[in-house]
Amino acid sequence: MTAMLNDVPFEAAFLRAGLLIGLVHEREVPDWAAGTIAGSPALAPRLADVLLAKVELSAMREALWPLGSSVEGARVTAALLTALALEHVAPAKGAADLLRILGAIRSELKPPADLAAAIKDFEDRAMLVRAGSKRVVAPGVDEIGAWLAQARPQGYFRFHFDRHEERAAFVAALARKIVRARTWSERPGHASARVWLLRADSGEASVVVLNESAWEIAEREFAPLPIACRIPYSQPGDAATELFDEASASPLGLDEALANRSA
Repeated sequence: MTAMLNDVPFEAAFLRAGLLIGLVHEREVPDWAAGTIAGSPALAPRLADVLLAKVELSAMREALWPLGSSVEGARVTAALLTALALEHVAPAKGAADLLRILGAIRSELKPPADLAAAIKDFEDRAMLVRAGSKRVVAPGVDEIGAWLAQARPQGYFRFHFDRHEERAAFVAALARKIVRARTWSERPGHASARVWLLRADSGEASVVVLNESAWEIAEREFAPLPIACRIPYSQPGDAATELFDEASASPLGLDEALANRSA
């Protein structure tokens, strides 16, 4: 896989913040930079400092700062909340760990006032309970998860490939796994899995975009996913063409996927 059609400033800002709160590991950042350069060689000068930086938290955050400093903080915060809600490790975290992460988002990233107030309320309640108060109940994982579900935007994830044939094989395999069970209607709050192709400026459909339901299947079936495939965007993309929807589509074979070269 290579990174193409990606918003480098946004992804750099997301990775920098993700390092701070523990959603991204330092080792993943050079891989992101190398993949981005492989897909867009002209970006090499901009990403050289990331590749040359020591693989440690402070050095990586410093190298990412010039790349993402212009990105609106609210956009990064929204993406972090989406990633936190969807990360497969999140349910295994206790409420204290989730509050630590949310507290770092509130104090370090300065989210919008309504989000900051909600996080502060969680922190205050937890603090009062630790102090022995019987008047309040500490927020639990379920309550925090429910808040995340309504506070965050939906996420769309980009999968990048070197060759059309590789991309088609991935789409066909994913389609078979999605359509085989068709369980979306039995999962309250889950939308049907949907997949798009995103055009490059040249018109070639070079990026596969998954909504959350499709991404969860890909994350389960094809793990580990590269970090570039775990950065949530807020929409499929202006030039995205839908390939199929779990609610109505039939399985997509390799020949059909290959036929979508210009979709």
